[in-house]
Amino acid sequence: KTTDGGKTWARSLEVKIEGRAVGVVDDAMDPKNPLVLYAAAYDKVRKPWTFAEGGPGSGIYKTTDAGKTWAKMGGGLPVGVPGRIGVSASRQDSNTVYAVIENVGLLNDEQRKRYAEGFGAEGGSPSQMYRTDDAGKTWRQVAPAPDCSVVRMSVT
Repeated sequence: KTTDGGKTWARSLEVKIEGRAVGVVDDAMDPKNPLVLYAAAYDKVRKPWTFAEGGPGSGIYKTTDAGKTWAKMGGGLPVGVPGRIGVSASRQDSNTVYAVIENVGLLNDEQRKRYAEGFGAEGGSPSQMYRTDDAGKTWRQVAPAPDCSVVRMSVT
């Protein structure tokens, strides 16, 4: 976080799991209240010989005090081992936030093996879109339709 136009910076959100740091890969600010931010953490380990698809530190974190304190969100978001997450706040309604979540819990054993070897799941990753209309208290899956088991989306 910077408060002087970028001259100095201070760490605002620090996610650590079992002593290792987890990175933030996306963020979104409430367009009507700059004190409210959402940050998507991606708990992964990538080495030349392996790629861990996600981990317990992956998730969406929220602050309502400009980054002084953060809380990990739940309330309907997938549990287990989420992968990469993208997050976006609606410009029209600041209570509406969207998240695209790579839900690696949907992968079968062969697909998980390919991920661990660094190849990814054949056909792309199983992604789901979630939406909240109460600023993150509760979330619901909006795509694919909750009765669909997996949607393959390729990232180019």
